[in-house]
Amino acid sequence: MSGPAEGESWARRIIQEIVRKHGFVQESTLQLINSLVSQEARREVEEALLAKDIQIGSSVLTLAQNLYTSQARFVLELLQNAEDNQYTRGQDPYVVFRVYPGQIVIECNEDGFTEQDLIAICNIGKSSKTGSQVYIGEKGIGFKSVFMAAWKVHIQSRNFSFDFVHRRGDSGMGMITPIWQERRDPALPFELTRITLYLHDQSDPAERERDCQIINQQFLELQDTLLLFLKKLRKIEVSFHDEEGSRTKGIIFTVSRIEDPSAAVIERTCTDAAQNRKRTYHIVKHIARGLARSGSRELSSNEEATRSFATSEIVLAFPIIEDPVTEEEVPVIEPQEVFAFLPIRKMGFNFLIQADFVTLANRQDIVMASRRNQGLIEAIADAFIAGVLQLCQHQALEYQWMRYLPLENSYPWDGLWENLISGIKSKLEDLAVFRSLERSTCRTIKDLFYREPIFNDQHGAPLFADLRSEVYLSDSYASSDIEILKNFGLQMLTFDKIIAMVRQDLRAGPEISKIKGLNPNDPWNTRAYKALNVAWERTLLPSIQALRQLNIIPLQDGSWVSANSGDIFYPRYGDIAVPNGLGMRLIHPTAMRNEARCDFFNNLGVHRIDAPIVSNIRERILRQPVGPPMIINLQSSVERMRFLFLTQFLHPEEEGYLSGKFMVYNHLYVAMYPNIADLYISNDDHYGAERFLRQNGRQVNCVNLAYFEEIPSVAPDSNRTLHQWMYQYLGIRQHLRLVSSDGTSLSVECLDTARTRGTEFLGFLGHLWPFEGDIVLTTALLLTDLKRTPVLCINGEREMLRNTYIPLQPLLDVHRRFLGDEYFPFIQSSELSGQDQVPHLWSFLVRNLGVGYQDNINFRLRLMRSLKEANDDAEALDNPSRVVDLYQSLDACLRMSQNPEAKKRKILNTFDTYDLIFVPQWNSKPALWANPNECLWEAPSDFITKFPLKAIYTSSFYDLSTELGHMTEIFHRTLNIDDIDWLNVVNELDMLKHQQNITGEAVRELFGILSEKSPTDEDSKQRMRESFETGALIYFDHNGTPGWYKPSECVWSNTTHIHGKIAVNSQYSDLEDLFVEKLRVPELDLTMIFDQLLAARHLNIPVPEVKELLKTLNSFLRTESSPPSPRQLLNAQIFPVRGPGSGNVALCTSNTQFALVDREGPPSRFIEVIRVLDFTLQEIRHLKPFLAWTCLESRYLSRCMREISRVGDGIQRPISQPHRDLRRKAYALLRITAAFNSPRYAADAAGLYHVLHTAVTLECGVISSSLSFEQDGVIHEIEIGQSELHIDDTNPLTIYVPNDTESQECCFKFDLPHHFASWMMTDPTTGTPGKIEDGTVNVVNSILNCLISTTGRILEKEGIPDVPGIAETIVPILELDELAESTTMAVAADLGGQGEILPQTPSRSQENERFPSPESAFSPRAIPGSQGGMESTPDRPTPLTDPEDYDSEDDPGIPNDGGSIPSPQFHIPEQQPPSQYRRLLEGVVTLARRTSLPNNFGDISTVFQGLLVGEDPFEGVYYAYTSYDWEYRKRVGAAGELFVFTILSCIQDLEFDLQNWRSSIRRYVQVLPEYQELSAWPERETSDLVYDDINGFFTRLMISLGYLNADHWAGKMPRYYIEVKCTTGVCETPCIVSQHQVDLMESTTNGPRGNENQSTVYALFRVFGLGRSSMGLKIYIDPAEQKRLGKLSFTSEKYSVIPTGR
Repeated sequence: MSGPAEGESWARRIIQEIVRKHGFVQESTLQLINSLVSQEARREVEEALLAKDIQIGSSVLTLAQNLYTSQARFVLELLQNAEDNQYTRGQDPYVVFRVYPGQIVIECNEDGFTEQDLIAICNIGKSSKTGSQVYIGEKGIGFKSVFMAAWKVHIQSRNFSFDFVHRRGDSGMGMITPIWQERRDPALPFELTRITLYLHDQSDPAERERDCQIINQQFLELQDTLLLFLKKLRKIEVSFHDEEGSRTKGIIFTVSRIEDPSAAVIERTCTDAAQNRKRTYHIVKHIARGLARSGSRELSSNEEATRSFATSEIVLAFPIIEDPVTEEEVPVIEPQEVFAFLPIRKMGFNFLIQADFVTLANRQDIVMASRRNQGLIEAIADAFIAGVLQLCQHQALEYQWMRYLPLENSYPWDGLWENLISGIKSKLEDLAVFRSLERSTCRTIKDLFYREPIFNDQHGAPLFADLRSEVYLSDSYASSDIEILKNFGLQMLTFDKIIAMVRQDLRAGPEISKIKGLNPNDPWNTRAYKALNVAWERTLLPSIQALRQLNIIPLQDGSWVSANSGDIFYPRYGDIAVPNGLGMRLIHPTAMRNEARCDFFNNLGVHRIDAPIVSNIRERILRQPVGPPMIINLQSSVERMRFLFLTQFLHPEEEGYLSGKFMVYNHLYVAMYPNIADLYISNDDHYGAERFLRQNGRQVNCVNLAYFEEIPSVAPDSNRTLHQWMYQYLGIRQHLRLVSSDGTSLSVECLDTARTRGTEFLGFLGHLWPFEGDIVLTTALLLTDLKRTPVLCINGEREMLRNTYIPLQPLLDVHRRFLGDEYFPFIQSSELSGQDQVPHLWSFLVRNLGVGYQDNINFRLRLMRSLKEANDDAEALDNPSRVVDLYQSLDACLRMSQNPEAKKRKILNTFDTYDLIFVPQWNSKPALWANPNECLWEAPSDFITKFPLKAIYTSSFYDLSTELGHMTEIFHRTLNIDDIDWLNVVNELDMLKHQQNITGEAVRELFGILSEKSPTDEDSKQRMRESFETGALIYFDHNGTPGWYKPSECVWSNTTHIHGKIAVNSQYSDLEDLFVEKLRVPELDLTMIFDQLLAARHLNIPVPEVKELLKTLNSFLRTESSPPSPRQLLNAQIFPVRGPGSGNVALCTSNTQFALVDREGPPSRFIEVIRVLDFTLQEIRHLKPFLAWTCLESRYLSRCMREISRVGDGIQRPISQPHRDLRRKAYALLRITAAFNSPRYAADAAGLYHVLHTAVTLECGVISSSLSFEQDGVIHEIEIGQSELHIDDTNPLTIYVPNDTESQECCFKFDLPHHFASWMMTDPTTGTPGKIEDGTVNVVNSILNCLISTTGRILEKEGIPDVPGIAETIVPILELDELAESTTMAVAADLGGQGEILPQTPSRSQENERFPSPESAFSPRAIPGSQGGMESTPDRPTPLTDPEDYDSEDDPGIPNDGGSIPSPQFHIPEQQPPSQYRRLLEGVVTLARRTSLPNNFGDISTVFQGLLVGEDPFEGVYYAYTSYDWEYRKRVGAAGELFVFTILSCIQDLEFDLQNWRSSIRRYVQVLPEYQELSAWPERETSDLVYDDINGFFTRLMISLGYLNADHWAGKMPRYYIEVKCTTGVCETPCIVSQHQVDLMESTTNGPRGNENQSTVYALFRVFGLGRSSMGLKIYIDPAEQKRLGKLSFTSEKYSVIPTGR
């Protein structure tokens, strides 16, 4: 700011002129006005005041109002002013900030202040700088932002030395009115400009310290990159100093240019050398054209004419740093600032952006809807492309520049920033800046492709040569950079291009082609074919088809063919070579040595020689030509036989099949089919065919020896010898036949030998069995025929071979022991007889042909069969004990068996098939052989349906007791002969039912067995019950008459007799479980008694029995939870009614009028004149459950009779004992009426309290009464004389009690509690008595008879709460003629006062909207002795809503701790004008429209949040409320909600409307014209305000205000639940929240780190100071977490919330 050096006087005159224009009145002029008013003085004052009024009205007031709510950062504003200065002296421009505890000194080497500069700084919203490209800070604030931190600013520049002074609360004129100062710092060079800021000197040290921290933070947050985009400043220095002025720390930013004109170096020098940094930036500049004008900047007429605003310079800076390892420059990848001449914030870009953006007022972002910003964004994309081209000229950065690219998912960009990313991506598509691999030419991103590692060789180079058009991306790009480029369109090398490269290789010729080199050890082959196999791994169908068309398969004949040219086969099956000459195309053998190549051939469909193909080859070998057979040479025959032999294991089913299809050369080189003429393998065996046939003169054909020389003698896969194979499959023989040639029968030689030479048959069989025994074994018919062949046994009889035993000596000994000389089928053989074991030569007899040879279970069973066959008549059996011995031997064999289960089944089957159970003579019955199914093991000895073996054997064989264990095993466990079970018992009972002369003892024994052996599963239980029910199997001797009954015809009863039922318990009392639980014999129950009573008249049951039934029914009713309806019984004649004065008792229905005698004494005298139920007093008391069930309790004499009391003559005086005066216990009795739902309390709680509070209790001498009872319309009266209580239910309520001690004691302990309980439960309107709950009388008794001081404690122990809305009034005892005057108390809040107890915002029920109950017709009496009828408010917060919105515990009862909020005294207005509430709401709306949401940073802007400049919107508003007036409290709550709603609805882009206001009390703002149609929220309420942030705007706003963490919430769009709590007091006043609100807070909490449950946010908006100039708003996000941190204190059960101030 340079100017002519006119001197200080010139400068002073300029300032004085400005002061005059601003209407500043000289001190001397004011003194003159006070002494003498002259025309000149008057004119001067008038002109000054007029100018001042104009100035304030236009802008100064607005500036003062906006200054402390602005988001402007004054340090940046000062930097902008320094940048806007003029620097013409040739020095590098710089600015220095020195920060002291009380002031800040700024020095700059600019040209100095001019008159224009001074005029501009003394105006509002103007600047001495012009041009649409110049930043002037936040509109209307600029340099004035220094007053956010300072109250005085001193400026010394050249000849100027002046101050600006402005304190908080001033009108604002001090910010634009300079004050000349003579004092100057002579040490300041004339060329420097110094600005000194004198910081606010608050009296509160904590607040002053906080301001200093905020100021220091703004300086510490300065970024060195500012210098990149400031055109003039080259250095910024900041230093901090202590109280003594010593420098504590500092930082210097400098910018310098280097040789590269497009680069700059930023150097940061700090006190802490570890923070020093030097960084180079590549700078790209670009001119944006065609821009729209900015609506926030004023343009000159010249700018409008030239449209200079339409162009603007864009600057991008790309940071780089030297890699300490490679010493090469590499990009710095970290978020960089976005600038609009000064930094806005980091937007997630890795490069710096400078553009002339239109920014938000808080400079935290750009205006997304600005057309100018839209044009700038498009230009930034062009600038980035220009930067890419520039970076590509750098040797290292050419392959690294893409690291600066913004990735869509790396930051939550929105709005125009998303457009920028899209623009960069679009423009990058056609940019030829990407290098190819071989020739390093520049191509677009669409032209080049990156390779997968699988397409590289072992050195990382491409497997296949590049195409002529070049498609490989250079390998100089790092893999991480390729990942970035993928997001911008870089594609992976496609397989079709790989195929093109392969095709190119195949066409190059065998000398050049790599593919046609068949070297199996070349690693290139492995990698290449693995790469080609990818087509199948990824199912690339078009690529697979293309590969199948390539001539890429080498054949044995040297040709190369494609997969589509026909079937191609591998040349081997395992190690077995495929014979030539069969018409098959076979792969070259060398090509098979590479596994990857084989995988490739497999994918192409080259056929491996598998089992089906082997079958095809075998078919080709065995195929019969049409016409005469085609004879091949011996060598081909050997090769083909070799293949057939080695692959035979795949076709085991071909036995003999080949003999007619394959010609074999004989020893004479003649080919023949073996099935036509037998071929033999030559041998010299004695029994061989060759010797045998030659002896008979027959010709022999033997196989050519060449086959044995060239074919393996054994097949590896089957261990089958060639000789065996020739015999088995070609039919070439080695021996005679045991089986006929067609395999259907035994050979003629075998049958003849058995028939004619029996003694030689075993030798013949033993010789041939090793050769053809397998044929016999594999043919069931042959094996069966051989086993059935008859052979000679020892006694000359013939037995089939399979049924014989070899006569070994051990078997002969056992036979002799059990059978003696009786027949057994031992085979006749001199060689085998008497041997100890079977010779090996003959083992096939026992192994394959079933000949027995062991002493085992089978042998013993055969002995058993032989024994029975020899003694079929059991009576003729001699020595029966040998049967027992044989049974025991069977058991012993079974115990030693390795497979007991199988042997057990064998024994069981044999015994079952041949009936081998021997039953001796028993109970005069003959011996016999029986089947196991006809027997039981353990059963009664007289059992008749089955044989009880244990009892029979025990009685028949006396010496068997020691062997009974073996018998148990063989019979019980082996032969599964069971013990008696329930089915046996049922069958036996059914049999006994048809027998004559049965005994009860036998049946009882069976029932005892059945009780122990009853079934356990439900199906069997049901079957047993059905058997008893259908068969009537319960035996019962009824008075000497036996009979059989069904369970349904019986009953189990010990108490009473049921007609038509058999009480089985009388004979089977010890078997209750069997009859009741298992057979379901019904027990006596309520239903049975019920039905019996219903049938009483029909059955003519006598009265005594009916009475017993009623008593039994009563017993059941004591425990029955869901008894049936008594309606039927009430209409039945079951009630024994005794007539008056007689002993006659008749059964009547309940319609007959009768009474229940429940009292002795005078009431019992009614028995002589009325009908009563014929039960004694004690019985009546026991019958209480029955009488309650039948609803006959109303017939109790005590309830039906009426007592009429009268007060006689005599002295009446107040109760002598004060604790028995009901008035003194009125509140306690009121609590009881409330707790037990008294109709009187429900009708008028306050009125009832008045009645109790004014009740009179008198003692008197004479109280008489009489009893009356009405029956059948006749009233019967009995005079009883002296009584103990009389109640006069008039006004006032008067209670008369006896004056003698004993009667009064009885009255208060019995009569009065009962009568009071009855009185309080009587409807006051209809006189209908109500139900008295259990415990009511006891509680009343306790209160009537306790000390007054203990009533509260007793009720607390009884769980009876206070009465909501009615406070206890302690009054002295009044005389009878005292009348309490009625008054109504209203409370008005002193809105201008401080520290009152303030009503809270209503807390509504979240489930259902409730409405106030009707007011009582009663008003509480005035308190005698109170002062002026005044009463202070309670010392706890009072809810504003209907008391019904709270449970009885809802009053939190928060004490006034420390007296921080003293109880106020209130004025009582007679009437509350509606206009006052409207005026209150109008003031709320006015204040809300100029209020912004507070931030959560605690910075300077928040410090002045509450400043109100201008007129007080609540001036003259006088709104009163009463502490118990729910309507008024709701209105206070509605005012708070309106305040918050208006603030939110005024925020642009938030689109907050009435649908978001979801409160049931919002209707109270209808008094405002704009809300006259507004009704209560019609749906279920969750919170006062609900907002779905569908565009994320509100979340971004809450982030910018510091309530939400950007790292967790950026890009989120949650639902906001906003609960408003309003008070006229300070913010720390407790407020009430409901249980539902607490539940919602905790269910929506975002957790300790704020990153949980991000679909919802719960916020508590605390409005305080309602109706005052200090009205404000504080926001608590996530109250549940605030509670955990101690910032909110939750007390009591239904929750009162207190801000703790932490």
